[in-house]
Amino acid sequence: MSRTSAFRRAAAWTIGLAGALSASAAQAGGAEFGINIDIDRPVPFIADLPSSTYGAAANQPGTWNLVRAAASGTTNLVGLTGLATGVQIQQFGSGNSNASCVGGIVQIDYSNLMCDYAYAVTGVPDPLNYTIKFLPPGQYDVYVYASRPSQNAANNLVNWTVGTTSIATKVINGTYTTQTFQEGLTHVRQICTIPVGGADLKIAVFDGSGEFGDPIGCGGIQIVRVDEPTAAITSPTFQDCICSPANIIGSVGSGQYWLEWSATGDAPWTLINAGNGPITNGTLGTWDATGLPEGLYAIRLSAQNSFGNEATAFTTAYLNQAFTSFSLSGPSANAVYGGDMCIGGTIWDECFSRWFAEYAPSGTSSYQPVEAGMPFYTNTIINQTGAVWDTTAVPDGMYNIRVRAFDECHPEVSQTIPVKVDNTPPVAQITSPTDCTQFCGQVFVIGTATDANLAGWVLQHSSDNGWVTISSGNTPVVNGLLGTWDTTSLPKCAYTLRLVVSDSAIIDCNGVIHHSSEDIVSVIVAPEGDVTFDGIVNVDDLNVVLSNWLDTCN
Repeated sequence: MSRTSAFRRAAAWTIGLAGALSASAAQAGGAEFGINIDIDRPVPFIADLPSSTYGAAANQPGTWNLVRAAASGTTNLVGLTGLATGVQIQQFGSGNSNASCVGGIVQIDYSNLMCDYAYAVTGVPDPLNYTIKFLPPGQYDVYVYASRPSQNAANNLVNWTVGTTSIATKVINGTYTTQTFQEGLTHVRQICTIPVGGADLKIAVFDGSGEFGDPIGCGGIQIVRVDEPTAAITSPTFQDCICSPANIIGSVGSGQYWLEWSATGDAPWTLINAGNGPITNGTLGTWDATGLPEGLYAIRLSAQNSFGNEATAFTTAYLNQAFTSFSLSGPSANAVYGGDMCIGGTIWDECFSRWFAEYAPSGTSSYQPVEAGMPFYTNTIINQTGAVWDTTAVPDGMYNIRVRAFDECHPEVSQTIPVKVDNTPPVAQITSPTDCTQFCGQVFVIGTATDANLAGWVLQHSSDNGWVTISSGNTPVVNGLLGTWDTTSLPKCAYTLRLVVSDSAIIDCNGVIHHSSEDIVSVIVAPEGDVTFDGIVNVDDLNVVLSNWLDTCN
């Protein structure tokens, strides 16, 4: 059957690494909302942005915004995917820039971010000021690259202020000679919360010593969102089978969540459960789907944090309410079988698990697999044979064939079929007349035609045109009259009598093949003494006898 599809989307947020992190290693991970800013030298210098695969110390790859060092100005910022965010940066500074870098192997992305920067020399306090406007409410990890590679940074300070409240001031101090990131040496970072209703985030880079002529610099800023609500459904997986009641497993962050189902993947959505996070790989709700039709359903998890930010996860699952199709076309109840017996039909379910084919002598419960080494089958069958039982491995008699099938949700569906095994051929024997008997007129044929599961027998004689039936029946004859053969109108000649006895056992899954036995007797139809076979005993027969007097076959 066809199935519809749905998208699963889970938000994953990362924060920057504390301590040493090589620039080449800082290129994986990232967040769904974030902003990367490279503060570059002003025109006419060439813009040299890091590539979008570069995450820097925040481990946040994505599009980098170009902000030219200037005395003042406003730049609209794009997000990691290059789309507009509505966020702006305003800068106030000296308008100067500088370039310096560490030696060794040059890493282009690192160099593009760190080795050219806004620059100022302090007189009276002359900080580099940046105001980030219109950030959505939420919590952010804000990285500031306020160092000058290969230069001593003597107590350069970075301050973060939200609205009018100073959040923190941190120091950058020391000299580094390798292209690696180390917090406190190459950059500093601070968690900042933008309240509901909004507030400006202000970043100031300034000299901590207060000495005239001390230089300061800022090469870039990264804003990483760390409070984004998370929503993930881990079970059921995409298009998995579920049984009612179904536990929905997953994770949500802090805040509220709603778990819902839909028969179409669109409205209307029906609530399964609502609650509060955080929940980590736990039960989000239990879906009681009693009475709903079997089929594919969409499950949606929505989460919202205290800032009103939302995350959503989807999955689809197949609701299994009953075993879909279980019907056996063979064997037939109380039928007789020999050789290989086929077991088949249709055993199919959307959430199929396994099925069994077993046999046991009638009156017992000692069931065994019909195929040694195959305790069960994991394939479905549709109008076909699924298992074959070699009945020659067991004695003749009555048996029960039991077929059981399971889906992933329910108790077994099963059917038990009584059958009879017969691998003994019928008895076919002509006792009179015997071979080489010569006679004419009415001949009584005596013999036995019998079987435990007799289907029929036929007594025949040979002719130029094939076999001619003398008599037939479907009841046993034991040492009795099989038929009376009237030979009076037959040409005087040698004939063969044949008795064929068949039983009703279906052999090797073929309904037209049965066990069959036959017996034949060769006889002569003519009066005794009629050696010329002309129908009368006369002088011609005597002449033949006299002419061959004392002849032998030696």
